[in-house]
Amino acid sequence: MNDPDKEITRSIRQAIIADKSLPTYAHDMKIISQNGMVTLEGPVMSDDEKKAVMAKAVAVTHSPDKVTDQISVKR
Repeated sequence: MNDPDKEITRSIRQAIIADKSLPTYAHDMKIISQNGMVTLEGPVMSDDEKKAVMAKAVAVTHSPDKVTDQISVKR
C-alpha cells in the first residue's frame, strides 16, 4: 500500500469512527485501498448504516466510481 492509499484508508476510518450514530462494530469495517480505489467489506445492521459508511468513503475519494461496495446487511 502506497502513502496516498494509506491516507485514503485512514481518512475513511476516521470518518466512520467520528460518526457516533454508527455502532462500534461498524468501526471494524474492512477498508482496502489500492491505487486510489476503495473496497469496503463487512457487516452492518441496516441499509441506513450501509449508506452512511458508503457516503463517507465517497466523500473521501470524491467519486462513487472509486468505491466498491461489498458490505453485507445482517437481518
